Order: sequence, then structure tokens, then C-alpha cells
Amino acid sequence: MNQHKETSVRTFRRTEAGTAALEDKNSGLSVEYRRILEQVGKRDGLRPLLSSYSKAQIVEWLGQ
Repeated sequence: MNQHKETSVRTFRRTEAGTAALEDKNSGLSVEYRRILEQVGKRDGLRPLLSSYSKAQIVEWLGQ
């Protein structure tokens, strides 16, 4: 009997545009979006930073 559950893991990476927006202090990015972009691509990913937000809210942010 296989007791291991398969899980779907998404890996995100920061685009060149995302990096440029993060590095530009006048880009107009909100503090929340800056925090997200800072975490994209890190080993632990977004989970630790965003654990207090709903999955729906996170998906909406990532879609932007």
C-alpha cells in the first residue's frame, strides 16, 4: 500500500521585468508586491511569507 500522497508543487521565478520593478524604488510597487517579488525564486518560496493570506488572494496577486 502506497502511503505517500502526491502533491502538486509550483515553482515560480522572477522575470526580468519583475526584477527591474523590484530594483526600481520608484516603480510604484506596493510593499506587499515587493515582499512577494523578493521571495520569488527563494528556496522556501512564498509559503512562509504568505501563510496568513488565503490561497485565493495569493493566486490573484500572482496573476497580476
